[in-house]
Amino acid sequence: MAEEKKICASCGSPQPLDATICDICGHDLTVVEAPVPTPPAAAEPSPAQRPAPQQKKKSGAKGSPRKPAPAGTPLFSTMQWLAITVASFILGGVITASFLPQQGTDSAAGSDNATMTQGSQPDLQTLNAAKAAVDANPEDPGTILIYANALHDAGMEEQAIVQYKSYLSKNPDDPDARVDLGICYFNLQEYDAAIAEMERAVTAHPEHQLGTYNLGIVYLNAGNKEKAREWFTRARDMDPESAHGRNAAQLLREHF
Repeated sequence: MAEEKKICASCGSPQPLDATICDICGHDLTVVEAPVPTPPAAAEPSPAQRPAPQQKKKSGAKGSPRKPAPAGTPLFSTMQWLAITVASFILGGVITASFLPQQGTDSAAGSDNATMTQGSQPDLQTLNAAKAAVDANPEDPGTILIYANALHDAGMEEQAIVQYKSYLSKNPDDPDARVDLGICYFNLQEYDAAIAEMERAVTAHPEHQLGTYNLGIVYLNAGNKEKAREWFTRARDMDPESAHGRNAAQLLREHF
């Protein structure tokens, strides 16, 4: 326990309790006496100031929050994506893009601007998987076509054209791929090239209603209404009850 002392009122120096004169400044200590207080111990933080201890949560407990996957974390590996993509191609076939008139719009306002409805665009990982498949097997037509379709769906028309041409060099008689190639040219507003590819497809496959209908779209946008009416009429007459037949009939009513 610290020894109690008196403080000199003049100079503040500690002095023994029995001292009467300050040995520092000579002040009379009998006038004022004050014990030197003991320094307080460091105060501990109150419970409110303590950081709350981290409690471990039971993983998978009902109602407990789960940590989301970091942004950009792939759900599948590249090879898994490739397997899924290839399986989808084998089981479901390739869905060919088609031109469709816009529904519920003013026909006068949309005179020569019939457009194509796009499906959901593939993500970057799907594109990378398709490209990896082509790099691994550049001579396989199936993987080339998958990559071409993915690029086309993503709106990467110039790259898609390269892949469609590569595929068609091995399978020149595929009308769906040739019509899709024509659509890529159409999207780049290269109407002559689009017409050439689509006419080649429907010349070899006169029953190809989609190509016939799309030729009407290209000619309409190119400003050749006479040829557009010819191709729309053919598409309608092939199967008036099909989607393309009804769309062709609608465009004939709106523009001719």
